[in-house]
Amino acid sequence: MIKLDLNGDGKIDEILDEGKFACSTAASLYCGTGGCGLHLIVNGKNHNYLSLVWSLANLGDSKIILMGVHWSECKYKTPCIRAVVWRDGKFRYLR
Repeated sequence: MIKLDLNGDGKIDEILDEGKFACSTAASLYCGTGGCGLHLIVNGKNHNYLSLVWSLANLGDSKIILMGVHWSECKYKTPCIRAVVWRDGKFRYLR
């Protein structure tokens, strides 16, 4: 789990990446072709996404979450990347 301020309110939020889960009794944990669950938890509210890979970018005071997602989300073209940023009380896709 990564702890940081995602929405700029000065309080700590969390990023939970299911792709990082590990269990000593499981050979592997399942993530489908759409990726693994990526949970952006802001003010105790969970915002769920599926992501194959992700990265965090800083642009001024904004935190931007870049996600590699399944190519079906981009009209079957690759690479398929989505970006979300906190605006007006929720995460919004950047276009």
